[in-house]
Amino acid sequence: MQADGNCDHYETSRYYAESVNDCTGETEGEWKTEERSLMVDIDLHRYQCSRCKLIGYYSGAAKAYYEEGKRTPGVRGLE
Repeated sequence: MQADGNCDHYETSRYYAESVNDCTGETEGEWKTEERSLMVDIDLHRYQCSRCKLIGYYSGAAKAYYEEGKRTPGVRGLE
């Protein structure tokens, strides 16, 4: 499966974090940005982007197994 050319496989979210200043007792806050990967494990030796559905492989042997049916002796799950 090919990826959507516009997908970077990350999600960015913004949130407002508040805390109490220990010295003044006042509530302070700031906007924060968090970036997280959209890649999740889907089974042994493979991962997938939850947005664009791109499937990736942890090794060349895994890719050969899933795309071409080639087995790799000695590699658990690909034998």
